[in-house]
Amino acid sequence: MLGICFHYDEVCHDHIPPVNPQAWYRLCENWQVDLLIMIDSTEKGGLHWLENHVPQQPYKMPVVRYTSLKDAMDEQRNHWVLLEQKKMQPTRSQIPAVQLPLYDHPEDAIYCFGGDMSAGIRGVTYENCDWVYLPINIEAFAVQVASAALYDRHVKGRKDNKLHRLEGEKMDLRKKLNEALHRETLLKRKLAV
Repeated sequence: MLGICFHYDEVCHDHIPPVNPQAWYRLCENWQVDLLIMIDSTEKGGLHWLENHVPQQPYKMPVVRYTSLKDAMDEQRNHWVLLEQKKMQPTRSQIPAVQLPLYDHPEDAIYCFGGDMSAGIRGVTYENCDWVYLPINIEAFAVQVASAALYDRHVKGRKDNKLHRLEGEKMDLRKKLNEALHRETLLKRKLAV
């Protein structure tokens, strides 16, 4: 099971949310995410905004709203990966964080992203979570960080893909055949002399 969790920021200007739930939904839909979790403590709620802006799709991904990340983690008993765009030190110095390029993704996980523009992940105890950070020098929207993480997971996951393994075995056989043909050619040259 693959899940994504994002923070819907509390302050909205001109009825436009600073975090676009539709962008998150589309991202999850494109990467075939199983569950989208929205952390939202606003009065009206980002879920209402999402329902009004995402047309009905044949692919209906569940969207669940929680008022706090702690509530989401208590109810969704999965492996949680907390991902931020930079290492949030020294406040979390007791938590070992791994750079995304070095991270080994679990098969089943919920990836949680902080608020936009390095707001960080708030309101959670850090036990039983993986802390991962994207080592970039600029601030980015959390949905962009999520896109990088899902791409990284996809690329690294291909190693477990059966087709990818078969291609590797085919390349190994081709290399062994070429080596055998080369040895045969060398033997024929020796015998010809």
